[in-house]
Amino acid sequence: MKHRRKRRNKKKPQLIDRYLELDEIYAVLDAISEYPIQNDKQPFQATRARYIILLLFYIRIRIIE
Repeated sequence: MKHRRKRRNKKKPQLIDRYLELDEIYAVLDAISEYPIQNDKQPFQATRARYIILLLFYIRIRIIE
């Protein structure tokens, strides 16, 4: 008769999905709009960053991602 070792139940860490709140999104968008523009490329970069932030917000991306 074999003796079996008891397996310890390893609890998996629970992941809590956290999303940015609307006021946090507005804070990020405000920071992007207040970024100083020093050359011709930066208006495009600011607009692109704004659209990326909004896209990520609308598809409900988690903070961890």
